[in-house]
Amino acid sequence: MSSSKNVEEKILDILYDKGAITFSFDLPYVYVNGLKSPIYIDNRLLISHPQERKYIISELVNLIKSKSWFKEIDYISSSLSHAAPFGILVAEELGLPLVLIRDGHKVHGKQNKMEGVIPKNKKVLIVEEHISTAASLLNNVDALRANGDIVKYAIAITDTKLDIAKKSLKEKGIEASVLVDGKSILDEAIKRGIIKGNERKEVEEWFENPVKWGTNRGYYYNSN
Repeated sequence: MSSSKNVEEKILDILYDKGAITFSFDLPYVYVNGLKSPIYIDNRLLISHPQERKYIISELVNLIKSKSWFKEIDYISSSLSHAAPFGILVAEELGLPLVLIRDGHKVHGKQNKMEGVIPKNKKVLIVEEHISTAASLLNNVDALRANGDIVKYAIAITDTKLDIAKKSLKEKGIEASVLVDGKSILDEAIKRGIIKGNERKEVEEWFENPVKWGTNRGYYYNSN
């Protein structure tokens, strides 16, 4: 957990009250990569709520400023399809330049993967809205490093600490910090009566191994 308790509680209130966190056990959600999940977190909904959006951005900025590496950062970067609004607003608050990374290359114009301009050897902080499998975050890391830039850190509003994400981030040498983690998300769901103890266990099993969780329930997953 990276934020103080009162801040975390306020963020959880915002996320649940605005419908950013939902659960579905009988008909699991389907991720873009094909994974089935009993929990879905869509922090992008917050962009339509100005006061809540402002608060979340202020706490992301506070989290960044609390880090020893804060003054090293030259650039902010976000996934164009997932976290662009948050990256743009954080960069604006910090007065830092911004680049946005596409999931793939454009099929028209200059076919760029990157929107914006960044020289080589810049130290970049990645801003995400949520980290689950970390696929979009790692896509961002790879694109920036291929450009010759330095990426060591990432922040997000929430994460679910999937084992596959933790392993991938460690392999890439990325330190990720969040305002609210998966344990706190489930604690709040129990507190609100949204899920029961056995359902919490199901979600925790998904955190540990989403592929196995799906396979055990008859859902086939092909990562290719």
